[in-house]
Amino acid sequence: MQLDWLVKPKYPATRVLVCGTLGGVLGILRDAVDGGFEATWYLVIVQNLLMGACAAFVAIYVLLGSNTEDLLRTCGVALVAGYSWAPVFDAGKEYVLAQPERAAEATAAAETDALSRGTEKLEDGAADANLVRKTGQQAKSLSDQVESLRPGPVKTRALAVLGRSVDAISAKAGKDDEDALDSVGHVGEMAARSGHDVLSKRAWSSISKIPVTQGSQAETRKKEYKARFPGIR
Repeated sequence: MQLDWLVKPKYPATRVLVCGTLGGVLGILRDAVDGGFEATWYLVIVQNLLMGACAAFVAIYVLLGSNTEDLLRTCGVALVAGYSWAPVFDAGKEYVLAQPERAAEATAAAETDALSRGTEKLEDGAADANLVRKTGQQAKSLSDQVESLRPGPVKTRALAVLGRSVDAISAKAGKDDEDALDSVGHVGEMAARSGHDVLSKRAWSSISKIPVTQGSQAETRKKEYKARFPGIR
């Protein structure tokens, strides 16, 4: 009997579907041993065969992205997925529903990298008003995204980079730099609103270090921040 359809890599989808169907057959045997079928027997058979094949496809191509040329692994995963097709579809549903969150994390990760590079330039170079302004804009943009991110490595790293950025902005800001005050204050307000106390305190400390002229509009802004957040000195 020819088994080229199973062994040759040029037929990976067929291999996955067949092994998933076999897993569905095992599920049928399991139900039969456990006490029979709750529904009409032929409907149970059709359901298990179809759902087993589909679950194997979802597991291999959507959830795991497995290398289908790995014969034993592919067949094993497809068989298990076909046997336990219900949890596979639950996982597939969660995967689809989490797509927006993953997209948001990807965007935040890219902006975190950009802010990190800008912060390093700011830390290592001389005071540059344009770079301070650009870094501040990046920090504001990232802080808007961080607030809605789920807890995880991407959010943790973004918060750490934001902390470095507010320190660098305040250290290199010129006198009466309202843009610097605005960007650092924006980060601090997000942190306070979201319960990120460490970043919040770091931002307010950074605001206190930005020099202002007595009676200037910048001093007024600084006093406004101090009124809202008494931790500023």
